[in-house]
Amino acid sequence: MPIKEINHEKKIGRNVLWLGLGSFFNDISTEIILPILPMFILSLGGSSVVVGLVAGLRQSITDISNLFIGYWSDKTGKRKIFAGSGYLFSSICKFLLSFSKTWPIASIFAILERVGKSLRKTPIDTIIAESSKERIGFGFGIHRTLDTSGAIVGSLLSLIFLSFFNFSYHTIIMFSSFIGIFSLLPIIKVKDNFNSHSQKSFYIGITSFPRRLNRFFFISGIFYLSYFSYMFFVMRVHTIFSGSESIIMPVFLYLISNIFYASFSIPLGIIADKIGHKKIIMFGYTLFGLVSISFIYAKNITAFILLFAAYGIVQSMIEGQQRAHVSSMSIKNFEATSIGFFHTLTGTITLLANLTAGILWQYIRPESTFIFGGVISLFAVSLFFLMD
Repeated sequence: MPIKEINHEKKIGRNVLWLGLGSFFNDISTEIILPILPMFILSLGGSSVVVGLVAGLRQSITDISNLFIGYWSDKTGKRKIFAGSGYLFSSICKFLLSFSKTWPIASIFAILERVGKSLRKTPIDTIIAESSKERIGFGFGIHRTLDTSGAIVGSLLSLIFLSFFNFSYHTIIMFSSFIGIFSLLPIIKVKDNFNSHSQKSFYIGITSFPRRLNRFFFISGIFYLSYFSYMFFVMRVHTIFSGSESIIMPVFLYLISNIFYASFSIPLGIIADKIGHKKIIMFGYTLFGLVSISFIYAKNITAFILLFAAYGIVQSMIEGQQRAHVSSMSIKNFEATSIGFFHTLTGTITLLANLTAGILWQYIRPESTFIFGGVISLFAVSLFFLMD
């Protein structure tokens, strides 16, 4: 192998590593907040519908704008500037969230914090895809492992702050905003010179997706009707336990899910490269349906540990591998737009999914939320067999 090619391969490996380290620090910051966010909103007077709306808008505001961010990134050939500005904006919003005294204000800053993710998500995914080539599943697996390792540290810190220091929600959120600044440091080392500028117009780009990619967009869109936020799993635990356990147990179980998420991301990425990303995604959709239905019957700590562990495995099957699958089917020099379209599609549907879950929870009964999730996700799996 020529020396120039060897150096290029090293640059590829470093890109994934630096991006992973950036995500590591950001997820420490974010995951300190996430396990307490639904309880924070409830403590300020919000309802389950409010929690569902915030969960849906947090996801949707990230994903709906990704199509345009992705196209902008493809058009300019730039990725790195979006990543850095996204991390900075999120840290600022977390800082402002820590001063919230009412649920409407808290909801606004919790939602706006995700604008930072919308700026960085698709460009980062595209750098990983461009930097990984034939080992794209492995590349996303490495990134998800570093990302989720930060989530483990963050949720563990949240548990320690609540259990041993009795910090208030506001103090914990303030602390997280300062950690988020460290996400910017690794981004400086990322090389932003893999992709040429796209010459296609926005309209031509989004109307020239390959047929098999459009089929995947349709099936994943159905699945995302069921893929409501982790907040509903956390709220389920919060309502089952009482006293201090109603606060500590949700954070502990959220930590369990992140440990399994991180542990399985790289192995599943390697397997996906060998057997195909679609098969791993199908298993993930199936497992989510089973987990959702099983939450109806869970009443003790053992059952919840198993279910949150399974939920972590679901995320390792779905999150990174869907992006790898979309990128592998995309048109050259239009990868970011394809990934952005996928995020926009699923983000729009996620808003509907979380609103539906919140309404079912509040106006019918909590169990109906999990029945809805299970049935729709298993229906999406059946479409893989019918349409592919």
